[in-house]
Amino acid sequence: MWTHEQGSQMMLDYLIDENHIDIDQHGRNFVKSLIDGVPLSSNVREERGFLFEIVANKRNSVDVDKFDYISRDCYNVGLKTSYDFERCGARCRP
Repeated sequence: MWTHEQGSQMMLDYLIDENHIDIDQHGRNFVKSLIDGVPLSSNVREERGFLFEIVANKRNSVDVDKFDYISRDCYNVGLKTSYDFERCGARCRP
């Protein structure tokens, strides 16, 4: 059975290869693990585990995809939303 995550990982491989992006296999695998939402090792979980909650949150499913869906779906059906992703991004920047 095909999943959204598998499609995203395939797209990542295609974009890297087609555009000759210089990324090693470790980096490629790390991005794929972020897409999948499962850290490759306990070291990654300890050092950069917060990234998994941003990209593919397995704990409560609130992640960047959901924010995108809310904004896009509301726009396409003509509903006003009070969610302001730009404000959230501005508050999260260092």
